[in-house]
Amino acid sequence: MIIVAIIVVFERIKTCEVGRMRSLILHGILSMYRKSWEELRCFRDLKKSQWYSLEEIERIQLKKLKGLVKHAYENVQFYHRRFRELGLKPTDVGNLEDLKKLPIVKKENLRHGFPDTLARNYNTRTLEKGTTSGSTGKPFEWYLDKKGFQHNSASYYRFASWYGVNLGDKIVSVTTASPWGARMHQSARVRWGYMLRRVLRLTAYQITEQTLHDFSIILKQFKPKTLRGFTSPIFLISEFLKKEGISDINPSAVITTGETLFDFQRRLIESVFDCNLFNFYGSSEIESIAQECEEHCGLHLNAEERIVEFVRNGENVSSGEEGEIVITDLNNYAMPFIRYNTEDVGIPKSDQCGCGRGLPLIMDVKGRVCDLIVAKNGALISGEFFALPAPYFLKNHKWIQQYQIIQPSREKLLVNIVKSAEPRKQDLEYLVNRIHKHVGDVNVEIRFLESIPTASKHRFTISHVTPELFR
Repeated sequence: MIIVAIIVVFERIKTCEVGRMRSLILHGILSMYRKSWEELRCFRDLKKSQWYSLEEIERIQLKKLKGLVKHAYENVQFYHRRFRELGLKPTDVGNLEDLKKLPIVKKENLRHGFPDTLARNYNTRTLEKGTTSGSTGKPFEWYLDKKGFQHNSASYYRFASWYGVNLGDKIVSVTTASPWGARMHQSARVRWGYMLRRVLRLTAYQITEQTLHDFSIILKQFKPKTLRGFTSPIFLISEFLKKEGISDINPSAVITTGETLFDFQRRLIESVFDCNLFNFYGSSEIESIAQECEEHCGLHLNAEERIVEFVRNGENVSSGEEGEIVITDLNNYAMPFIRYNTEDVGIPKSDQCGCGRGLPLIMDVKGRVCDLIVAKNGALISGEFFALPAPYFLKNHKWIQQYQIIQPSREKLLVNIVKSAEPRKQDLEYLVNRIHKHVGDVNVEIRFLESIPTASKHRFTISHVTPELFR
């Protein structure tokens, strides 16, 4: 951490007087020490509270909820206005049931409400900026404060401890984003944090035989204790290793996320790596929502940090019923997410897990399917790639309100777009050129629509082409 602190400080020194160097270095080291200590304290608290009864966990939730609602009412114009319109004040939230009095917030509301969604007592220069992966076809920006970042990290390591991974153990993270991830526009502090924690990130937005061969060599040399990442790339890596007869890559656990995990995928991945697979649920804007434990009887909710509701037609559903997942993040005060509709669909489960943890369960998360696009050369391109914000796919996408890419054949792509403004000729040319660069010389047909039909969750890529990479 001292190395990280010095790097951060020297970035600041570029614009400072040399005479202030000593105090800046000391301040940087102390601030990194405080951050690490707070994260460790939170991790220890979570390790303890996971064994609390549900009633004790709900008391933690209520205390945090009251503080969050009071802060949002007093400091976030977006929420203050919405509460006033409903005649609500912070004192109206006296128990967890009262949360239903507050309005459900959609991604569209936050996008259009910006910058009123930011707390006035925070400076954006001190925050981590993120962008959703755009699984609804409409990426949007959000901000996370230091406390939220620390609690997210502690929550992840609480989950990781369930399968024997501790801070500092080697981790390979397979992402469909850029080398540093599309989710967070990460500072030097965050990037160096990954390196110091021995997290190696592999980019898998385009997968070929050569890519999979390279990944196999990296995994052999790095010897990670955990392999984590999007379901599709990890499944394809597993198929490649099986086909090549490679059986000496043996992490302690594999973590899949981001997409629906099917039983046939779980069976193959566990067989190839000879270890347990744990399914993980989180989103770009709200991380570490739920994860399987060693009992594999559902996913435990990260209940001390999030309040998770399952809603249909404005009412909370019963155990075993499908409902839209609505989350209140109890830690991010910079840009609060209060009753935020994730646009995912899940099934709550009232059973007590055999592991003994008091954290409530969800049976399944549905609607997280990301189709692979097949390039002209046979390479597989994650649909997530097309959802990435500038500069990864589109340099200028402000004229696009919503979109969907459909692949009817290897030779053709349909691009359905709902416009928010009239595109320039060069915008359309750039879009087609970017597709040609990554997919190949295919026929690109752009269609402008008034709306794009959606099911329970918008699929931003739909492919009708059967991949031949492993046939």
